[in-house]
Amino acid sequence: MDEEEGRQRRQAAAAPLLEKKTTTTGEGYCIEGCPGCAVERRKALSAGIPYGSFLFVWIVTLCTVSPLLR
Repeated sequence: MDEEEGRQRRQAAAAPLLEKKTTTTGEGYCIEGCPGCAVERRKALSAGIPYGSFLFVWIVTLCTVSPLLR
């Protein structure tokens, strides 16, 4: 009985305390909170040209360059 109990304790100790939450996608898996996985999910959801992202980059570029043009 002691040997079996020791084996169970070793198995319980070998299990990770904090398991990563993963979700499956079409081609692989994603880890919650991973920025790369978030980008991949966004790309999978939208098939068109990301005009909103282009507009954001354009506005940030104009705001950054505007003090240099004065």
